[in-house]
Amino acid sequence: MIKKKIIFTGIGYNLLETIKYFLNYKQVEVSAVIPLNNYPNSKKFYQNLKKLQKQSFFKILIFDQINSLNCVNKLKKISPDLICNWGHNQLFKKKILDIPKIGCLNIHPGLLPYGRGSGAIQGEIINKTKQIGWSTHFMDENFDKGNLVKQKRIKLGKKIPYLNEITSKLLHNADKFYISSIKKVLMKKKIKNKKLSFGRYYPKFVDGDEFIDWNQNSDYILRKIRSRSPERFSIAYLSVKKKRYFVSKVNKSNIKNYNFVNGQVIAKDKKKGNLVKTNDNAIWISSGSFDKKRFSVPNFRIGTVFYTNTVGNNLILLERINKLEKKLKKNNL
Repeated sequence: MIKKKIIFTGIGYNLLETIKYFLNYKQVEVSAVIPLNNYPNSKKFYQNLKKLQKQSFFKILIFDQINSLNCVNKLKKISPDLICNWGHNQLFKKKILDIPKIGCLNIHPGLLPYGRGSGAIQGEIINKTKQIGWSTHFMDENFDKGNLVKQKRIKLGKKIPYLNEITSKLLHNADKFYISSIKKVLMKKKIKNKKLSFGRYYPKFVDGDEFIDWNQNSDYILRKIRSRSPERFSIAYLSVKKKRYFVSKVNKSNIKNYNFVNGQVIAKDKKKGNLVKTNDNAIWISSGSFDKKRFSVPNFRIGTVFYTNTVGNNLILLERINKLEKKLKKNNL
């Protein structure tokens, strides 16, 4: 029996579990793994990969650029049947996509075509989606647009979830889903060639997205903060001291018709924290910190005001300019 050659690319615990499975799968030869380089946790992933390599022979190939000529030549030499990606963030170009006989298979944390992009999970929280999930698809020269292979759907409850809650649900048995998708492709089971030509694209968060605009409605602010926390924190700017306050937890308020300024602290509670006025209502900030380390229930005085919209954005811009000026002076530029 001629074994199918697979090359894995990417990073993460679930990718390791997938590789482990196929190392013991008789119909497959894991020929090589291309870990995502120069990325948070890439060193730890590489160390675990080296341990796995001792148990079974496969090549570990390191490239800063997946589309480099060096990478193309080495992949052509291996002549894989399938390339399986989980977490490699570089777009594979045609010269890579054309190498494997079957194609390049990607797993994406979003229900395609409506959950495209690296910010899909966060975007779906903000967009009030009722379900999340995984999609496996063949890769083409566009992000998340190749033919769909399989999907796994997870329903969400009425409560607005935090990012870590969704991530936990997604990662549960995610490797088993990817394994089943790879086996489906290898066994040439009937795959609907569903071209993903339409849908929604969610880019990853950029600098400035972390700022809380209190002129927005409560539901939007809640969703935006929870879509980032606890991996990244949203920022409220104190108008008096011009200090950043990192917000990690927020809750709804059932009280309406406040006659206060947007961004103003209008109530406080030992357990609930501070109640802050929004455009249509108010929300409770129930956990925050000035240093991203010691988070606690806030206790700001009633009447304290957080900046809104352009004022806060201007402060963020000034901070960046000051940092750049210090860097230029340090390097005598």
